[in-house]
Amino acid sequence: MLNMFKKMSNTPWAQTGNILLYAAHKPDGEITFQDLTGGNALYYRGPEGVHYKIVDFGYEDGVYWTDEIRVNDKGIGSKPERKYHYFDADSNHIIATKKLEGYHTMSSIYEAHQVFGGINSESLIGEGRDAKLQYSEASNYVVANLVNNVTVLTELGKESKTRELNQNYYEQPLKTLMIDYLCNNSAIKNGAGNRNDASRFYNNEALDTITLGTEYYGIQMDADHEADEAEMTEFSQVISALDAGGRLHNYVKGIYQALGQIALEEASLEMEAITAY
Repeated sequence: MLNMFKKMSNTPWAQTGNILLYAAHKPDGEITFQDLTGGNALYYRGPEGVHYKIVDFGYEDGVYWTDEIRVNDKGIGSKPERKYHYFDADSNHIIATKKLEGYHTMSSIYEAHQVFGGINSESLIGEGRDAKLQYSEASNYVVANLVNNVTVLTELGKESKTRELNQNYYEQPLKTLMIDYLCNNSAIKNGAGNRNDASRFYNNEALDTITLGTEYYGIQMDADHEADEAEMTEFSQVISALDAGGRLHNYVKGIYQALGQIALEEASLEMEAITAY
C-alpha cells in the first residue's frame, strides 16, 4: 500500500524554494508550524523503536529541517536536535544532522508525509500517567494542512484589491498533484473499468490516470449511498449539498440553526428522562 500511495502522491510541486512562503491568503504570506500541526504534538517512531517529537519545522539554505527531541513512550524528553531532510532519485528519505550534497529536499506530497513521520507517526493516547505513544494518523493531518495552506493568487485575485477567501481568488496548487479517486462499485455500474493491473501495487510502473475538471461538481457525497430504504445518518451531507456554490447560504444557516435547536430540545428531554429514572 505504501508503494501505491507513493505513486499517487509523488508528483513534484512546481513551486520553487521554500513552500512555506506560498501562502497568499495569509497577511504575512507564510505558513507556520502551528498552521501545520494545529497546536497538536507531533511524534514518530524511528529505527529500533526510538520515539521522537517534532517541535519545529523550517527551511534553510535550500533544505527543509525539523527540530526533534528524543522522547520515551510517555512523550518526555529534553534537548532538541536539528535534522535535515533529503531524498534520493527514488524519493528514499535520508535524515542527516549536517547538510549533504547530491540529494534534493522535500518537494512532493509523498516526501512531505515522510518528513512528518509517515506511516510511523504517533500520538499520545490516554490520560495523565496512563498516556503512551501509539501509532496514529498525525502525519496525514499535517500534510493535509500543508496542502490546504499552500495558496497562490488566481488571475482574478491578482487584479482585485479586495478578495474573499474562495477559489475565485486563491488557488491551492498542491491539491492537483495527487491521484484522488479510485473506481468503486458505483463507478463500475456506470461503465468505468480498472485502468491499472493489480501488479501496479508492487512494481515501479507509473499509474495510468485521467484528469477531470471539478469546477461544477459541487459537494461530493459517498457514491455508494442507496436511495431505497436509506437512513439519514449524516445530516451534515445535506447541509453541505445545500450550501454548495454559496447560492443558498442564508437559507442553510437558518436550517442549521433550526436543526441545532431541535437537537438541543431533544437532548434536554432525554437528559430529563435519565435524571427522573
